[in-house]
Amino acid sequence: LHKHPAPMMVYVQSENFGSLRNTQVMSNGSKIETIFKPDEAFLKEIDVPHYGEDISNKPTILWVTVASVEGLPTTIFLD
Repeated sequence: LHKHPAPMMVYVQSENFGSLRNTQVMSNGSKIETIFKPDEAFLKEIDVPHYGEDISNKPTILWVTVASVEGLPTTIFLD
């Protein structure tokens, strides 16, 4: 479980690669699951705890762009 303090754009690599399940964990404990397939892109929200899983029998490759400032971590891991 982790979160990001800056916005990110994520692209799921296409051409024979797998899909990603992104699970957001809300403050009340509920979960929101979203599936991203190859050749799809999405924006990661700031400070929303989540985790990702490869849900296919192929590797899933992500391309990530971060809009941040120098010195700010890209990922904060949660206990």
